[in-house]
Parts: sequence; C-alpha cells; structure tokens
Amino acid sequence: MRHVSIIIMNSALLASTLVVPLAAEQRPFGVGLGQERERVANVSSPLTPLSTDESRLDLGELEAEKGPYHPDLAEVLLEAANLALLAARYEEADELFSRALRNKRINEGLYSAGQLQIVQTLAEVARFQGDPEALKARIDYYYRIQGSREVGLTATKLQAANQWLMARIELLTIQDWGGKERDALTLYDQASALVKQACTPSSEAPADADIREWCKPLSLRLLSLGYLIQWHVEPFVQDAYGDPFQTRSQYPREADRDLISDRLETIEPTIERRLRGVLEQALQVSANDPELTLALADWNWFHNRRSAALSAYKDLVKAHGDWFSSPKPLPQEPRLMLDTRLADEAINVQIRCDVSARGRASNIVIESGELDSSPTFQARRHFKQIIFRPKINKLGEPSDSYYEEKLVLYR
Repeated sequence: MRHVSIIIMNSALLASTLVVPLAAEQRPFGVGLGQERERVANVSSPLTPLSTDESRLDLGELEAEKGPYHPDLAEVLLEAANLALLAARYEEADELFSRALRNKRINEGLYSAGQLQIVQTLAEVARFQGDPEALKARIDYYYRIQGSREVGLTATKLQAANQWLMARIELLTIQDWGGKERDALTLYDQASALVKQACTPSSEAPADADIREWCKPLSLRLLSLGYLIQWHVEPFVQDAYGDPFQTRSQYPREADRDLISDRLETIEPTIERRLRGVLEQALQVSANDPELTLALADWNWFHNRRSAALSAYKDLVKAHGDWFSSPKPLPQEPRLMLDTRLADEAINVQIRCDVSARGRASNIVIESGELDSSPTFQARRHFKQIIFRPKINKLGEPSDSYYEEKLVLYR
C-alpha cells in the first residue's frame, strides 16, 4: 500500500523546497482496481485420470529402456504433460513440462529454440496455479532464450523483450511493491535502453525497418512503467534546511535503500518530462500514429497539461470519434491489465458515476454483491483517485458524462 506523508517546516519556503507532481495522488487505472486481462478460459477436458496415467506408464517404460535423458523422452513427456494440462492437473503438468524442458536443454543446448514453446506453456501453467514467482522465472528464461544477453538488436529479440516487459509490468501492477523496488528499477533501465536503441532517429543511426517497428510498443511499455513508478515512489521531499524527510519505513538494510530507493526517488520527479520526450521521439519514427498521439495526449491530461491534451483530442476525434464517445479511466493506451489468477483476492464490483468535463468522478455508486462492506469502501477510495479522459464531442470540447462498468478490485 502506498503511503505519502509530507511535512513542511517552513511554509514560506514551500515553493522552493517542495515540488510534488500533480499526479502524485492520482491512481493509475489498473492498480488495485481495473479490468481483467483477456485470457483463455481454464482448460478443461473429458479426459479421465486413466488417460494421463497410461501416458505416464509409457513414459516409465521408455525411461527404463533408454535412460532418463534420452532425446526420445521429450516427446513422450510433452504428451503426458499436455494430457495433465487438459485435465486441469496443473501441478502434474508443471512437473512433466519441466522435465521435458530439462531434457531439451540437455540434448539441444542451454538456450535452444526447441525450448520456447515449452517455456511459454509453463508460464501459462504458472498463471493457472496463481504463482507470480514461477511466472517471473519462466518469462525471464524465455527472454534469455530469445537473446536478452546478446549484443545488438534483432527483431526476434525486440519482440521477446516486448512480451517480457508486458508480463513483468503486469506482475508489478498486481503485486505490492514491498521488496519489488529492485525489479522496477531493472525494468526501467532495460526498457529505457531498448527504447533508445529501437527509436534512434534514422538520420543519426539508420536501423532496419524490422527494428524500428518495435519503437512504438516498447515506448508504450516504458510509459506503463512510468505510470506505476509515479504512483508507488514517493516524491523526494526536503525541509527548509535541505534535509530529507523520512516519509517511508526504512529498508532492512540501509545499503539497499541507498542503492534502490534513492535511485527511484531521483527518477520519479523527472519521469513526466522524460516520458513525454519518449513519446515525442516515437512519433518521429511513426509519424502521426494515432495510438501514440492518444497516449501522449492522455499523459498530458493525467498531468494537468489540459491545453496540450485537448488540442490533440480535438484532432483525433475527427477520425476516431468512438475513442471519445464515453469517459475512459487513465491510462488506456497502454492499459494496465491484470490476471486475477495472480491476485490474492479478486472481487467483481459494479461502478456507476458521473464524470465531469475535467475528468473527475462524482455521485459514485458501487455494488459488490459481498456481505462484507469493506470491498465497496476500498473500491470507492481507489476510484476517487482515478483520472478520466472525459467525453469529447465532435467539436473537440470536453463535456460532463456518465460512466458505468464492471471492474475488478484485487488485494
């Protein structure tokens, strides 16, 4: 949970000693309250347990005949693993897919391409099991197979990097950040480096078209991470004498706080301007791209740069009126999605409210269907912190409107 505590020892020095981003108390849509990530329904099958048991019997016979690491075992392991997955026996599926992965690694090499599909399936199994740490390990390994440690860029590496960032940012969205600061900093640094390489103007360092096409998605991944950093990282606050306030609990080790928290606190005050520049550069690579233009306009609106945002909205509404026909909680491009299988608790809530032309909700009505009233109170508290892109008419003018949606509260 995010706590912000700011004390001013000398109010006369407020303007010079304290700079807090306008978005400091604006919760990104998707943090604690949002829309569930689209996913395939839980796998089910009429297969009986005997089907899987028979497959394991064949596996045992082959293993006894040829040894535990013979290449022929991989296909039999995968057959048994898929049967277990279809029967929703996820622990068994995880064990069998892991054995198949180990077999491939031993026989084909540490980062062989034959492992890719197995690792991707293991990542989905981790989701079924509701195991964020296992999911993190699987997607990290997937990215290593695809060349994360290799020097230089390829389209394959950038595609894998985009998928890796999406999944890792999803984990940061749904999890409490206690102890996750190092993950956030690592993702920020890696995403920044990838964006810099993929989005370098062709006049400075010509790049292949298949490299530059990843400038847009990687820029949007960095933007979604920026929304999270602004929410979770407290502004660096000094008193009138230049000494920092202790606005958060200390890290268990002071050295960890110095290396991690101080770095994030340095990034946070500049991230609004930094990401505005990232989006502007991406628009140089993908000129007039409507999704990038919308992402930049929403970023401006989120940070109270209303004139710049409305100017862009006015241009966009001419060709994309459906984007503005109703109010939208920000961010929308990119949207912070969540997989409720990874949450400790997820509760469906129905929300109705009025949204002003300035993007603020009022007259909020929340229904959860739970006997316990705490989800309703918590959802209301979260919802009040959300900023909306308002409804925009054909003339490009914001207007008051009504919002109703089924959302997920997770905790």
